[in-house]
Amino acid sequence: MKNSQNIPEEADWKRIDTEFGFSFPQDYKDLVTRFGSGEFGVGLCFRSPIDSSEYNILSPEAVVQHFEPIVDMKENAKLALYPDRFGAVIIGSIDRQDFLLRPDKTGKELAELLWWDIDTGKVKELNMSISRFVHDLYLGKIHEDWAVELRDYIWRNGTAPLFTQREES
Repeated sequence: MKNSQNIPEEADWKRIDTEFGFSFPQDYKDLVTRFGSGEFGVGLCFRSPIDSSEYNILSPEAVVQHFEPIVDMKENAKLALYPDRFGAVIIGSIDRQDFLLRPDKTGKELAELLWWDIDTGKVKELNMSISRFVHDLYLGKIHEDWAVELRDYIWRNGTAPLFTQREES
């Protein structure tokens, strides 16, 4: 259901859960529903089931299309990708870094948040929800080198806003 503010509704999330065959975490749904379409800092975008951009729409077809040119890199990262059984689903990205959700052991829910640097093949299990990750990254509470670099890149050492709503035409 498309609305004028590009804010997904419960029916949109139910449709996506059905299309993928597992449920997305409520935390992710709440984050995307609250903020709508746009960017955290400079370029960090999360996918939405009703986004007007082909690069930010959340659908099985768009996820498969995103992975097609980089599918050979999954072996380096030792990472199963959707539509493989228990394959991770991209939910957000910035440049050549993706944020993924991997299904739990039952394959019914997307439970584990991952960060994947496509160029290096490095995959990091984040062990937190997506909203906690954005919050902690923004406040500089994640001290690993990759996270410090990502924070400085996204928020340009504090000069970029937390979030900028994308204007729809």
